[in-house]
Amino acid sequence: MISILTLLSPDKITALTGVYHISNKVIVPSVGATLLSNNYCKSENTTKMIGSMSLVNIAFHSYVSCAAVITDYIKPKKLEFITRVVNLKSHILASGGLLWYFIH
Repeated sequence: MISILTLLSPDKITALTGVYHISNKVIVPSVGATLLSNNYCKSENTTKMIGSMSLVNIAFHSYVSCAAVITDYIKPKKLEFITRVVNLKSHILASGGLLWYFIH
């Protein structure tokens, strides 16, 4: 089971770092697939699925990137913890809202 502290520091988990580097290579093609599906795909469900996958990929990549910046530049432990909590909550709120928009 994943603990909250582990979830707040995804940049320190080797397995997630590997997924992060793979997702890095997929961002541009997934955005391109989203644009193509929005313009040319006749199935609304397919367009929603492709857009949602692209959004989740970008949100994951952004969250891990911000966590790495927090690790590198914020040294006081209390401030680091508060910043990590804000990072997690803001990414959940933003990506959840955009997913809601895509699906509905």
